[in-house]
Amino acid sequence: MTRTAFLVAWAIAALLLVGLEIRSLTTRGRYPGFGQLLRAATRRNIGMVVILVAWMWLGWHTFAR
Repeated sequence: MTRTAFLVAWAIAALLLVGLEIRSLTTRGRYPGFGQLLRAATRRNIGMVVILVAWMWLGWHTFAR
């Protein structure tokens, strides 16, 4: 993946998260925000493990050069 494609992918991810938060705020709780989704995913141990492994994989492949 080229550096430009890498930066575009991060920009798209950031825009999606911002869009999720805006949608959450404008619908007065009808749709959950990112924090609520993360909290729901980490209620169980398997969710915490999956998020930890995903975070480690992302960090390794993104920032280890």
